[in-house]
Amino acid sequence: MLAISSRTSSVSSWRNLAACFATFGRPRGAKSYTPQDLLALAEVADLERINKRGPLYLGKRFSIPHDSAVHPPRLRGRTFYMDGFKDVIRAQGLPQDIATKLDALNFVWNLHDKKWIEKLDALYIFKELNGHLEVPQSFSVPHDSADWPKQYGGMNLGWVVKVYRHDIANMPAKRKDQLDKLGFVWDIYSDWDERVAALTKYKALHGHACVPLVFDVPESPHWPKKFWGMKLGHIVKNTRHRSDTVPPEYVKALNAIGFDWSARNHYYV
Repeated sequence: MLAISSRTSSVSSWRNLAACFATFGRPRGAKSYTPQDLLALAEVADLERINKRGPLYLGKRFSIPHDSAVHPPRLRGRTFYMDGFKDVIRAQGLPQDIATKLDALNFVWNLHDKKWIEKLDALYIFKELNGHLEVPQSFSVPHDSADWPKQYGGMNLGWVVKVYRHDIANMPAKRKDQLDKLGFVWDIYSDWDERVAALTKYKALHGHACVPLVFDVPESPHWPKKFWGMKLGHIVKNTRHRSDTVPPEYVKALNAIGFDWSARNHYYV
């Protein structure tokens, strides 16, 4: 009987300990959390950030000063836990109007989603700066550049793009849709026949295939309309940088028009 009693006591102790772990760190008064409070906190945080396209992440725990002039009075002096909001929303759901407003702010619940939005924003900036999304695999976001948010410095964006291309089958539909809307290039060789044709036309017009980096196909009667606006200089640069991955049939086609793989003159790099 003693052994059974001891075992029963031990089981009871483990149950109590498990209960402690289950509730440890759980916010008190979680029932007082409301979706409206979450939206109010997010809207105030949005006022204080510079990059509106980046993720809005409040953190796991955050306190509002008693003397805050920007928060609604009902929120002042309180400490909030993100888990408290999650519990309420799991139980009650999130009203559609609030969900829409949070989405518009790029609100994220966790660090995983925060990193996704940051990478998406980095792709947006790269496209703004370069006019395309053919990110070289070796490209990393520069440190201390006025063109980039400081927290993105060092991000290996070229590797990010490579991972996305390889992981397309496992990517959530919503994220793939976000990349599609941005103009993400899933297959870098999908339109190579057209690019080779554009380079062939360039050589016919200029007598060589050394395309300057800044060259965009002009809206000119000398060029077919389907090529207008093509950033041929950037295409040539990226082709040189990934020369070891260009399929053999395109290497042969480029060599046939005298493509310069070395780019010794920096003007053409």
